[in-house]
Amino acid sequence: MMMATLARFVLATVVFVTLTAAILNGGGAPAERTNAPGNQTCLDGCHNTFTLNEGGLTFSITSPGTYSAGVPVSITVSFPGQASSSFGFEVSVHDGSGFHALDNPTVIDANTEYADGNANYVTHANTGQTSWNVQWTPSASGPPASVTIYAAGVEGSGGNGNKQDYVYTATKGMSLAPLPVELAEFSGVVDGSNVELTWWTASESQNAGFEVQQMKPGIDARFKTIAFVNGTGTTSSRSDYSHQVDGLLPGKYFFRLRQIDFDGTTTTSPQIETTIAVPGQYHLSPAYPNPFNPTTLLELTVERSQHVTVVAVDAAGRQVATLYDGESTSNQPLVVEFDARELPTGLYVIRAQGETFSTSRSVTLLR
Repeated sequence: MMMATLARFVLATVVFVTLTAAILNGGGAPAERTNAPGNQTCLDGCHNTFTLNEGGLTFSITSPGTYSAGVPVSITVSFPGQASSSFGFEVSVHDGSGFHALDNPTVIDANTEYADGNANYVTHANTGQTSWNVQWTPSASGPPASVTIYAAGVEGSGGNGNKQDYVYTATKGMSLAPLPVELAEFSGVVDGSNVELTWWTASESQNAGFEVQQMKPGIDARFKTIAFVNGTGTTSSRSDYSHQVDGLLPGKYFFRLRQIDFDGTTTTSPQIETTIAVPGQYHLSPAYPNPFNPTTLLELTVERSQHVTVVAVDAAGRQVATLYDGESTSNQPLVVEFDARELPTGLYVIRAQGETFSTSRSVTLLR
């Protein structure tokens, strides 16, 4: 008894992306047999004995879930696990309005070719495979936001020509990968005791906004969130932002942005540095904490570099501690600590003396 030759054929198409397979020809399939909008299927006028997906095989499309502008994507169409001597396929690309979104997909090996010379469709060059790979590179400028892969395949029965063949269809969606928030510039301009922070993004995806964070070296040297600026959401266009920080004391400040997506994902920017100049010859900050036990801190900032001494005296005017004796650099806060763990409860005065100034602050030690 003669064994009927089992012929199988695959067609795939993409509509938002379309992969298509058509009639099983040894030299390739005719174009536009994809089951995509505007295309026929292999049932039309050819393999028309059974209804779609009536056979017992699995037919599948494999591709990434997302794609990026200008980055090649590999798409595979196959009958997984099958071992037949005769298969075929065809692939093309369309956008949601019926136009080809993936013009000129790449033929990546000797097993594929363009269908009917139409560079929008890739088909099998021979029928000896059970799967085929096609590489598509989305447009680097304005690719579609989402695509759907349509695929159809034919399992030949070997009898009565093409009339007893099974036809399968499958679909798979892909979407444009979200663009990261692309921070292009972040800067700060000092105006007296204020700092104007400005930044802009080249693109954004799901951007809820920015936490503005500030850190001042010295007593409490850690970044703190001082404001929140709403983001644009998702855009491929430039977005400009600003925030003004008012009433800063003299000294150096660091700022950074903590960008937050709608899903809670965060990204922290590089920090920038600004300096608030001393408005006169010096600035001595209030002590912190005050009252205190057993230590407190102050910051001294001078207009120009010079030698300074900082001492603590008690209520009777007696010097009880030397807190600093040395150089102080222009516009750089000098942190001074008063450790009173060996002293009794009471009122003390911190005196700072420089070449161009003399000043003091009162502090209270409470046990």
